[in-house]
Amino acid sequence: MQTAEASTVDIISSLPEAILCHILSFATTKEAVATSVLSKRWIHLWNHVNNLNFPDIKVYSDRCSLSFNEFVYSLLFDREAVGYNVINGFSLDIQYHYADLARRLGLHNITKWINLAVKSKLKYLRLRLSTYDLDYYIDVRYGYAKLPVSIFTCRTLVSLES
Repeated sequence: MQTAEASTVDIISSLPEAILCHILSFATTKEAVATSVLSKRWIHLWNHVNNLNFPDIKVYSDRCSLSFNEFVYSLLFDREAVGYNVINGFSLDIQYHYADLARRLGLHNITKWINLAVKSKLKYLRLRLSTYDLDYYIDVRYGYAKLPVSIFTCRTLVSLES
């Protein structure tokens, strides 16, 4: 005799990969990567999600910044390794504990990530960069952040939000 649980069908896992990736595109990138532990089918599924979303990132220390930077780079390189280089949307919301931390360990990496996203046919870019100690958004007027030139020459970009 089968139990009701054993006879249920896993409807989500039976969906086509394109639909699963579309569903995962609404999750944060961290959550999408976490689905890789569900089954063998899901191990690399997150690599094919075309939106990278990093909301509410709090960077309090050098160690925290280095850890987050490493996570983003490994994610971008893993996607490239499996041959999937399309990034429709890139959303980054980072709050640094102090401006010097952003200048030393964050901003040059963010520029590199944007450049990689632009090469991947980026359509939507959302950047929110701020610091606790200055109590305002990191702004090009104060010399803290500059958008890379690639943004201004990106033919696929539809929306830029900051």
